[in-house]
Amino acid sequence: VREGCRLALTEIATTLDTIAARAKSDRDVLLPAYTHRQRAMPITGGFFWAAFGATLVRDVDAFSFALSQADVLPLGVGAIAGTSLPIDREVVRELLGFSKISLNGLDTVGDRDFELDFTFAATRLMTHVGRIASDVIDFSSSEFGFLRLGDAIACGSSMMPQKKNPDLFELLRGKGSRTTGNLVALLSLVGKLPSGYGRDLQEDRASIFEARSTVLGALPMLRVGLAHVSFDRAKCLAAIDDDYMQATDIAEAMVLIHKVPFRTAYRAVGALVKTAQEMGLPLSKVTLAQAKAIDARLDEQALVAADPRSSAARKTSAGGTAPIRVDEQVAELEHVAKRAYLLAEKVPALDKILASLVTERPGKQA
Repeated sequence: VREGCRLALTEIATTLDTIAARAKSDRDVLLPAYTHRQRAMPITGGFFWAAFGATLVRDVDAFSFALSQADVLPLGVGAIAGTSLPIDREVVRELLGFSKISLNGLDTVGDRDFELDFTFAATRLMTHVGRIASDVIDFSSSEFGFLRLGDAIACGSSMMPQKKNPDLFELLRGKGSRTTGNLVALLSLVGKLPSGYGRDLQEDRASIFEARSTVLGALPMLRVGLAHVSFDRAKCLAAIDDDYMQATDIAEAMVLIHKVPFRTAYRAVGALVKTAQEMGLPLSKVTLAQAKAIDARLDEQALVAADPRSSAARKTSAGGTAPIRVDEQVAELEHVAKRAYLLAEKVPALDKILASLVTERPGKQA
């Protein structure tokens, strides 16, 4: 499990770097963001990728915690109560590179909490991978058309020659069900056992081994997939122009300029949207006279916010879509990636431990 945490942290760090690079390259792409699967507000491609990077930041924390829980040496407690033989558990702890020894033998032989923490971290990570995959799958469909799948990763249909299917991302999304099943299996296993050891506990191996292999297989494939998807800038922008996503910006402009309560601005802009819909026009095409007929405070200054292309730049609050804020988010992704690399490097690798144990060292017998 400790080795699995080390390898997972390295893979997450590499993936964070990949996503940070995509956020930089797509920082000027404009596309819709969704709530309730309805178009909500314009965002940038940089903001879009940074959102998924933020989920991986939490995964670094989850695996860091799992690592701390696995960094406890169980060897030396015997079958349950320790031993009367003159052993020194600290010697073994030092040789194997653990931070501390377990506290109580009765607890140690039945403890699988470190496995639960690891498998939970893997499950949550795969949930995040599934969310990335779902957006790529949707956005590459004809109904959205925001993303193009490169030929290197697109799969053809077994029957329909015109198809370019996102099989890679569907498989990544599906793998999350395996880690969820492994976590549930572990919880079911340990939740009914008495203290001490029972042979039941040998059933834990399949869950942790598969959780580990799934994570270590999925993240490299995710990076491969992301390298071969690209935004269709024209279709993304057209989706923004065709809808009324700048409505919130106009309402906020009324609040700032005319000092009205947001609820007042909300009602006025709602009426403006209704008028635009009835006329079959985007908000940016509603005339000043038509807007003022609804509310005099829907003036030229407020309607400047009707330009959807400037919507993202106006969101300057921390965590927002303004370029300076996205740059901050990307910098944090890169910072956490470095932290994950460093943490992984501090974990004694199994091959190096083995090499140190079988090599004769000065003053010590191998």
